[in-house]
Amino acid sequence: MKTTKLTLVALALAGVASGAMAQEDVATPKEKKVEFSVGADLVTSYIWRGQYMSSFAAQPCVEMNAGNFTLGSWGSVGINDGDTKEFDFYASYQVKAFSFGLTDYFCTPSWNDHSYFADNSHVLELNLGWDFAEVCDKFAMTVSANMNFLNDKSFRDGKEKEEMSTYIELGYPVESKIVNWDFSLGACVNKSDFYGVNKFGVINVGVKASKDIAITDKFSLPLFAQMVLNPRTEKAHFVVGMSF
Repeated sequence: MKTTKLTLVALALAGVASGAMAQEDVATPKEKKVEFSVGADLVTSYIWRGQYMSSFAAQPCVEMNAGNFTLGSWGSVGINDGDTKEFDFYASYQVKAFSFGLTDYFCTPSWNDHSYFADNSHVLELNLGWDFAEVCDKFAMTVSANMNFLNDKSFRDGKEKEEMSTYIELGYPVESKIVNWDFSLGACVNKSDFYGVNKFGVINVGVKASKDIAITDKFSLPLFAQMVLNPRTEKAHFVVGMSF
């Protein structure tokens, strides 16, 4: 049943992607150049969608871009034994302002807790997004909707069921000559053990400031600081990090 569901979703996305690519080729043909990038962040703590995941962590990323298609892998490793270890894959396709994709989360407090290939080791999430900056020069807001559809299970009324936890986030970047800002507001729209809410709730209010600090004429160090408030848990977090 799980395999059937995943196959149907994958086929549906493939069909939409094929249609979108065909339309784009007819309307605005452009070269599909393949590019690869590798990077990493070092953060004082790992906060994800308003939730504390681990203390100091290294977070590497590998990504491939071919035209409007993106395929990548992202991970996070905390320094303590009980910290979250995460190894994700994601794929997305963008058509002008609209994007859609899939994310595969493998996340555990210890690499030894679950087999990577076990049926319940991965949570799969459907991602939809809209970037107003692609269609409006003076309005840069982004909107994303993310819904788990596999292995987001809970036990209610004596039965196991998929919660289909859905997280929606609004983002707005502001660039300046001194510091670049990113504002975010995120909420889980349904009852979810995954996000720790029993009804609709705002779980992520964030402000991020980033700046490249010049070290030499040819080298600068990208630094960022982020403040995150989770109104549902009444927790506040302050994160400092650097990117490579």
